[in-house]
Amino acid sequence: MRVTRRHATDVEQGQNPAVSAAVTADLDDRPERPQGNRLLLAVALLMLSLLALYAERAFTHPEVAQGAIEEPLRVLEQLEHVGSRQVLPEAAPPVPAAHEAHDHGRQGESHFIGLEMRIEELSRELRDLKKRKVSLETDDMAQMKIRELQTAAREMVLHNFGSTGPFRAELNLVFPDTMPDFDTEGAAGRIVIELAPLELLPYSNYAVLDMISNWPGGFFHRNAPHVKQVQVSQSRSVKHLPMPFQEYSKEYPHVKYTLGFAGRPGGPAFYVSTVDNTRNHGPGSQSKGTTEADTCFGRVVEGFDVVDRMSKQPGKSKPNGFVSGRGNLIEIQSFRLLAAGG
Repeated sequence: MRVTRRHATDVEQGQNPAVSAAVTADLDDRPERPQGNRLLLAVALLMLSLLALYAERAFTHPEVAQGAIEEPLRVLEQLEHVGSRQVLPEAAPPVPAAHEAHDHGRQGESHFIGLEMRIEELSRELRDLKKRKVSLETDDMAQMKIRELQTAAREMVLHNFGSTGPFRAELNLVFPDTMPDFDTEGAAGRIVIELAPLELLPYSNYAVLDMISNWPGGFFHRNAPHVKQVQVSQSRSVKHLPMPFQEYSKEYPHVKYTLGFAGRPGGPAFYVSTVDNTRNHGPGSQSKGTTEADTCFGRVVEGFDVVDRMSKQPGKSKPNGFVSGRGNLIEIQSFRLLAAGG
C-alpha cells in the first residue's frame, strides 16, 4: 500500500480517517490497466461516436447508408492496426554471442602466425636448394615453392599494412663534413622511394617493408660510377637475411634512379642505380648459363639532387668505388614508411 497525504488531510477536515484510508487503499491497490487496453477503449469510444453520427446520416439520407457502414469499419481497421503495432513491438534481431566473435578473431590470428612460419620455412628450403646448386629457375619443385612463397608474402603484406600499395618510404641522410660542398649544402639530405607494384614483386615488397619496420641502421659505403651502394648494419637482435631467390620482373628493369639488392644471393645490401643498369644487373648479367637478375624493388621519386650529390663522396677507391675511412660514410639516419596507396 502506498502512503498518501489523503489520510492526514481527512483528519484535519474532521472526516473519518479509517474510512478515508480504506477508500484510499482500495483505490491505490487497484491494478493499473495495460497501456494497450486503454488504447483499445479509446478506439471503441471513438467508434461508437462515429457509428452514431453515420446512423443519423443514413436515416436522413438513405443513399449514403452503405458508405455509413463501410467508412467507420475502415477507420476501425486502421486504428486497430496502429494500436497493435504499439502494443506488440517487433522483436529485436538476435545479437551474436561475444565468444563467437572472439573465437573468430583468434582463428584469424592463428592463420597469419602459421603463414609467417610458412614463409620462413619456404625461404630456408629455397636457400638450401641454392646451396646444393639446384637451378631455381628451371627446377619444378623450386618453382612451386617460389610461387607459394610469393602468394604467402602478398597476403602477409596486405594483412600487416592494410593495402596493396604502392608503398613509399623516406631515407634521411647525414653527409660527412669531409664533403667538398659541406659548407654550402650542409649535412642533411632526404630521398623518397616508391616500391615496385606488389603484384609484380610480392616477396621483395615483403622483405623491404620488414627491413624498414625493423631498420637496424646503415650507410652508403660505395661510390661507383654506376651505383651508390648501402651497407645494412646487423646486430644480434636485428638481422636481415639475403633474398631466398632472385625475384625479378622484366616489367620493372634497372633503369636510372631505381633501387636493387646487391649480390648473389641479393640483399640485404642495396644500391641506387645512377645509370641505366638493365644490361649490367638484368637477366643473365652476372654469369653465363643463367637468367638470374638482381632484384629491382623500387625507384626514387624525390631527392634526385641528393642522389647526384653522392658522386662527390670522398674516400672512394678504384676500380669498385668502395669508400675508405668511417668519417667519409654517408649515414642513413632513418628509413621509415610514409604512406601506401591502392
